[in-house]
Amino acid sequence: MTICVLQDKYSGRTIGHARQWNDLYYLKHPNLPPNLHNINAFFSDSITTNREKVFLHHCRLGHPSFRVIKLLFPSLFTKLDVASLNCEVCELAKHKRVPFRVSNNMSTSPFYLVHTDVWGPSTVPNVSSARWFLTFIDDCTRVNWVFLLKHKTEVSHVFQCFFSMVKN
Repeated sequence: MTICVLQDKYSGRTIGHARQWNDLYYLKHPNLPPNLHNINAFFSDSITTNREKVFLHHCRLGHPSFRVIKLLFPSLFTKLDVASLNCEVCELAKHKRVPFRVSNNMSTSPFYLVHTDVWGPSTVPNVSSARWFLTFIDDCTRVNWVFLLKHKTEVSHVFQCFFSMVKN
């Protein structure tokens, strides 16, 4: 038999003991009944209805379907219908994002449309002490230019230089 001792991280005071049984650790509590099958009843005294108990098991077991919960705990479903149970967390987790529409409106000539973005400040500067970067992306060719900046005030100068380069 393997035993685990739980201690307070700072004071080192023993908080509790747990013993291993079938590869699980069961918490020994001074008020805990010796019968391990009643452990859920001990920790959920405030739960009164079967519906609340079903949701407690649903959350503790990692949100399985309510049909699985019914197979595990059939006595809780004597007056409950599985179809009437609804978990908001499960519904939100199953939502999908709407995909972006495919755009066929790409630019036909280079530099007709250029996308740009300024990012920063970074909390850690790079080796040249730059904390910002400026990107330009040509919509037609998808060529990217990245400029590292030490200060955000350099954006207008870099933009003018980029514009001059494109004109040439």
